[in-house]
Amino acid sequence: MSDWLITLRKHRNYALRERETGYNTNNQDAESSINYAWSSFCDIETKVEYGSCCPITCPVLKHGVVPHQLGLAVKTSKKTGAERWDNASGIQMKVTTTLRHERQNFARINSDVLQRNIAKLDDAFTNFWKYGKGFPRYYRVLDSFEYKPEQVKIVDLRDNYATVYLPGIGNVRTHNSRDLTQIQDIRTVTIKRIAGNWYISMLVDIPETLPEVKPVEKSRSVVGIDVGINKLVALSDGSFALKHSSSYQSKNG
Repeated sequence: MSDWLITLRKHRNYALRERETGYNTNNQDAESSINYAWSSFCDIETKVEYGSCCPITCPVLKHGVVPHQLGLAVKTSKKTGAERWDNASGIQMKVTTTLRHERQNFARINSDVLQRNIAKLDDAFTNFWKYGKGFPRYYRVLDSFEYKPEQVKIVDLRDNYATVYLPGIGNVRTHNSRDLTQIQDIRTVTIKRIAGNWYISMLVDIPETLPEVKPVEKSRSVVGIDVGINKLVALSDGSFALKHSSSYQSKNG
């Protein structure tokens, strides 16, 4: 997992630098249909020629992310079949897929984790453009990675520990800090490294049924609550809570 974090940090920083450099040197409309300068284009690998057969042109994209394999920059509409330049995220995700076939350190990482790495960078750009937050920063240290929904499985559950299957890593024994017996479905899972320790954070689905509410008639005791000035809350049983304290103290201190 430590090796994964090193590769994921470099992966994210490279993707960020590619977008930043590309946009600073290029600001054309990336949403328009593909048009080739001089009505010409040639695929260097297949020698297939389009237009007037002048293979000296290259695409101009708003985000400036142009892969070495030019075909990765194009996406085809499933409805109309029209070709358009893909966005930065789409191109970088396709490039990431090719890297898993070319580099061993990428091949060891689960493909969904790599894709989530790009998706989190997209979220950072969304916060920057739409909500005015700071420009995405380069990471000197990365201490977490994420799995997509329904990827992580609980394969064994005991009283005080559980065995969790992490794709690409294997079975990992974890301490149960919560009751896991009510989990119906595991959604997004985040693996974090904090002070040398590893933690797993799960977004889960649990039964929608709420605990049964006891009728007031079956209550064995009643406690009155009074909000005061010197004391935040005073209870009829003699206890109270101070304004600057979250703990309850008796009236005798």
